[in-house]
Amino acid sequence: MSRQTIESVQILRFIAALIVVLDHCTFVGKMIAARSNTPFHFPMFPGRLGVDIFFIISGFIMVYISSDGGRWTITPAAFFQNRWIRIAPIYLVATILYVALYFLAGNFERWSLLQYLTSALFIPYFDEVTKLPFPILGQGWTLCFEMFFYSIFAIALNLPRRASLVFLCVVFFSLVLVGLIWNFVSGSVFVLTPMPTRADFIVPRFWLHSIILEFLAGILLAMLREHIMARHQLWSFAFPISVCLAIIVAYILQANLTDDYLKPFPSLIRFSCALSVVAICVLTTSKNRSAWLQNMLVFLGGCSYSLYLFHPHVIFLMDSLWKRLGALADIKAFVVVGTLLSILVSVAVYLSLETRMIRLFNTMRPKIAKASQAYAAEASKTLSSHQLASPPEG
Repeated sequence: MSRQTIESVQILRFIAALIVVLDHCTFVGKMIAARSNTPFHFPMFPGRLGVDIFFIISGFIMVYISSDGGRWTITPAAFFQNRWIRIAPIYLVATILYVALYFLAGNFERWSLLQYLTSALFIPYFDEVTKLPFPILGQGWTLCFEMFFYSIFAIALNLPRRASLVFLCVVFFSLVLVGLIWNFVSGSVFVLTPMPTRADFIVPRFWLHSIILEFLAGILLAMLREHIMARHQLWSFAFPISVCLAIIVAYILQANLTDDYLKPFPSLIRFSCALSVVAICVLTTSKNRSAWLQNMLVFLGGCSYSLYLFHPHVIFLMDSLWKRLGALADIKAFVVVGTLLSILVSVAVYLSLETRMIRLFNTMRPKIAKASQAYAAEASKTLSSHQLASPPEG
């Protein structure tokens, strides 16, 4: 069953991707400034806030598109196929193009064969250069969590919906509990930031990080939305995105005011910010649907996955250009131009590649299913013939 797009959520996806892009552009801008020994003053953008928003939205959307009237409306196999088609093909293209940029720069030994394989399979791998448990395309670490979440969610679809939600809660809280015990026993806390030694990272430990509870938060928001709609209409709210922007800007300003911002609970407050803005978008309804600005932002929300995947390619090329320009290049302009170019590239990729690949793979699905059924029938026929022709054992 096709569900209506929630426009405010779509816009929030764009805002989340934009925060990540600004974070990465600013980070590379600081590196350029350090190389040239040039002062660099630009606001800091906490990219993890964008990731938190993405994960909560993901948990919400999975329930929203997979159920209706208190029951699941999709099979586990169909669900996982849909998610794979939506996530994997364009991600693999982005990874291949990113590797190609390194090859064109003459760097043929940046990654090992095992890293290529694990990246394609959404398995984290400890990178010796960055000291991060990330795939080749750095921001793909979030997709390692996404595909893990989809796998658990697909298993839950085998159960009645009420039981499946209990199953998801038990599984995710159990995984986090195991992670906490692991941290305590090992004497080292696993973090999603550069680590000094490989010993701190073992693949299963990656999926025991407490960040997975953000998917569960999104699931619970979906259930709350259904509960509200079953009893009365959602609250009509004229400016949900404006309020969300105000909350996000307030958090970013606070983050820039002091180095030890929001301690001792920075992750908890960042999560609260992300949960608040997603809740505003999914638990309210807005009447402003005809404004051209809103329509444009909704469209950019559709491009947000391409923006998330392909902005490193833009930053890579711009970094090379800024190296050649040297003192002639304004470092602050690097952030602004990099962000705008990333948005333009994402629109081009979305229209010319991402949507076409999704259509292509969706078109192939019936043919693959038909071929599989024909193969299974032929195999069964062959086996039956063989059994008839073979003498009984005795």
